[in-house]
Amino acid sequence: MLYRPLKMIERVEPLKATRTRDALLAQIEEFLIERGMNAVDFGRAALGDTSFVTRLRKGGDIRVSSYDRAVAFIESTQNAEPEEAGCAA
Repeated sequence: MLYRPLKMIERVEPLKATRTRDALLAQIEEFLIERGMNAVDFGRAALGDTSFVTRLRKGGDIRVSSYDRAVAFIESTQNAEPEEAGCAA
């Protein structure tokens, strides 16, 4: 029986994932400072996950859906008053 060589599977470059995570974390940190919001409240309001920002800060991986939800939350609250964004004033 002849075996054909397997095609090399293209892998996602680890640095690309790291840059994306770091960019998201920077965006979140800026949002937290601007809004006076803490990380737990952000995670709860954006994703229903109070440890989301802590995991990012520790270098943890996130799913694309989590990334999308976090960015959507930030974008949806850019023009909202702090109370509307779930921030305690």
